[in-house]
Amino acid sequence: TLHVGTATFTVEVAGTITARARGLSGHAPLGARQGMLFNFPSPSAGAFWMQGMLFPLDFIWIKKGVVVGITANALPMKDTGYKLYYPPLPVDQVLEINAGAAKKFGIVVGSKVY
Repeated sequence: TLHVGTATFTVEVAGTITARARGLSGHAPLGARQGMLFNFPSPSAGAFWMQGMLFPLDFIWIKKGVVVGITANALPMKDTGYKLYYPPLPVDQVLEINAGAAKKFGIVVGSKVY
């Protein structure tokens, strides 16, 4: 369970290199309050892509328990070509949730994550 501001999500954790590389590619659509949390051993400004994705996502970029950026409505690669998404600064976590969920649940830069 992960709390972002006043919203609560049940998350799958991508804590290994293999899990982070696979992400949600080929995954069934998420429920309204589900997501995938990517944990990095040290802050990273690495790119995310939407290869093999079946649905659009919001990326919530997190550093030291605070939302530092949001990328809304990242579309599957089949719709955008080879597009990469980067955090605004190195982050130690990234939360992927359904596109539109950040706005729907009032997640903004500065929201606390715990």
